[in-house]
Amino acid sequence: MRLLWVLSLAGAALGGLQLVSVFTEAKSAPQQASGAAIALALAVLPYCLARSIQGLTGGMDSDGALDRAAADSGRARRCPHCRGVISQKASACRHCGRDVQPAPEQQDAIG
Repeated sequence: MRLLWVLSLAGAALGGLQLVSVFTEAKSAPQQASGAAIALALAVLPYCLARSIQGLTGGMDSDGALDRAAADSGRARRCPHCRGVISQKASACRHCGRDVQPAPEQQDAIG
């Protein structure tokens, strides 16, 4: 996963260099516009790819290692819908917004 983020940063740097290069060397507005579009694509597409793969693999949290530790220690649990880490007391998922059932410990206390 880190490789995708490194590629995303490299794409952003390459897009920035492309943008500077186009604006210094372009002879007309259409050349500047096409160069800016290419620079934007170089900067944005790797980021979108990295975010998509991160979402598909279940790594939705930016601090995934800490959230996994919280889930393992019993302070948090996984949403049954999106697998995002949520509090044991949560009644709705903060990631997907869907309602979730209370944790088993809370069900015993309620009923």
